[in-house]
Amino acid sequence: MDTGFALALLEHSPDALLLLDQDGTISFLNSAAEQLFGYSRSQLMGAEHSLLLAEMSREPFHLVLSRLATAGAAGSATPPPRTRPFEGAGRRADGTQVPVEITCSLVPLEAGPAVALSVRSAAHRQNAPQPVSVPPDAGTAAGGNSASGAAPRRRPFTAVPSVPSGATARAGADDRRGSGARPDPLTGLANGPLFNDQLAAALSRPETVDVLILNLDDFRNLNELLGHPAGDELLVEVANRLRSCIRPHDSIARLGGDEFVVLLVKCLNADAATKRIAESLHEPIRVGGSLVRPSVSMGLASRTPETADGAELLRQAHAAMGAAKAAGKNTWRRFEPRMLYSAAQQGQGESGLRRAVELGQISVHYQPVVAPGVGCVVQFEAFARWELHGRVQGS
Repeated sequence: MDTGFALALLEHSPDALLLLDQDGTISFLNSAAEQLFGYSRSQLMGAEHSLLLAEMSREPFHLVLSRLATAGAAGSATPPPRTRPFEGAGRRADGTQVPVEITCSLVPLEAGPAVALSVRSAAHRQNAPQPVSVPPDAGTAAGGNSASGAAPRRRPFTAVPSVPSGATARAGADDRRGSGARPDPLTGLANGPLFNDQLAAALSRPETVDVLILNLDDFRNLNELLGHPAGDELLVEVANRLRSCIRPHDSIARLGGDEFVVLLVKCLNADAATKRIAESLHEPIRVGGSLVRPSVSMGLASRTPETADGAELLRQAHAAMGAAKAAGKNTWRRFEPRMLYSAAQQGQGESGLRRAVELGQISVHYQPVVAPGVGCVVQFEAFARWELHGRVQGS
């Protein structure tokens, strides 16, 4: 068959077609894939494939890839091994999810085996199963065993342990929805309750766990300057950039407003991962017709033998983020125990100041300003002083 004719068939296929290299990056896609996911070809070529998957569908998808690779390594199959279609959830460029049906096939190439994907939208089905539902030969998985220290974008297809699938997974999803653990409607990321579940599950296993909390500096000013739609655009773009920076078995959530959190599991170098996330987020973003360079303060905390629970780890990450803001914003800090003391002092100061106003402990003092060379008072400066037990607390 003529090569040009074959390429034309692929390009004009009604199904979204993609080719994944051994490291999981996209090396080919057709027009239908651009339309389905809302990305341009230039944005997806060389990108990590997990960018196109909803978080709940990444684990079962990677188990399918693992089993496909295992089948291909078992011997030269003719034709090459392929999976049965399974249903999952794709993620579009705007952060919305779309139900899809995915079929995978191993493609033998000179440079090594690749994986061909055929993706169809399943949005027309009224009673579509939950995104994590997969056939018996696909199962679900706990994200893979890759642990490259800098949270790499790319990872080979490796075997991963399985977790319950099918009806069990759907029942678990129902339980999470009932407890308030559901995706954030704007970005499609997990919300706080869902992230807490993910963090608790990670801490129940004997592996490294790191939590990175980040906050957009002066986000309220941007909202007032460019409008709330532009602010929403910025939040969605930040969510997308975070997705492109993490591995499939890591997690991201929007805790509310302009605050996000990243869960890194089995990451050997969380500092390097944080630096890479910072570099990605500091790149200019066009929102509301304006080019904006986000300022982001971040705090990183890692599990230690003394870590009691997820709440403590989140508190440590928050304290580190507070230290980053105190250092001038638009930077990140790793948690140190002294940061908790500083955060407590700040909290006591703020709450104590509110009580001081109510109790009349704030007094106003005036200081004359004398013009040099003239020798007369030209104005007065007013100072508010907080006196508690005979000592000035602040000015």
